[in-house]
Amino acid sequence: MAEYIITIKDEGDGISIAMAGPAASDSKAGLLAQGLIGILPKVVSKIAQSKAERCNCDECKAARNPGTTKPTLH
Repeated sequence: MAEYIITIKDEGDGISIAMAGPAASDSKAGLLAQGLIGILPKVVSKIAQSKAERCNCDECKAARNPGTTKPTLH
């Protein structure tokens, strides 16, 4: 039986993420812990982007509203 602890802390302007547990384990808990640690960078990035100010330049506005022009058929 394996036990893993994932710790997430606020640190200054960012966060720290640590995992404690057996180094190599094929247990269900080990596989789940590794999977969670693997997706954390994407989740953290998504949260940071949602809290960031939106840029209002023409290029960013266009990227947020794709398909506003009529497609040309050839």
